[in-house]
Amino acid sequence: NDRGAYVEVQNLKGRHYFGTLLKFIADHCSEKLSLDMLAQQFYISRTKLARDFRNIVGMSVGDYILTVRIGKAKTMLLSGKPMTEVAESCGFNTVSYFIQCYKRMTGVTPAQYV
Repeated sequence: NDRGAYVEVQNLKGRHYFGTLLKFIADHCSEKLSLDMLAQQFYISRTKLARDFRNIVGMSVGDYILTVRIGKAKTMLLSGKPMTEVAESCGFNTVSYFIQCYKRMTGVTPAQYV
């Protein structure tokens, strides 16, 4: 499992929830995730979560979730899974939205990747 490959976390002083948060995102990336939902789940203000996330990870919560989803999608695509299954399993509502996000993040379409 390559959960740790998405981000190298440093300087967690005062942010003990962070490792659990990253694991939660990885474990639930196929579900509907949002900053508000994560803030509620971890009993932290939306503002603090967004600030901590950007300071530690260097990107927004939304961008990180997308990065995790695309990483999972790459693994599934290389294992020969159909694009519809990959899109659904990685939390994308439609195949066209999956392709759009994939291309924006990687520079190529999923079909070009495999």
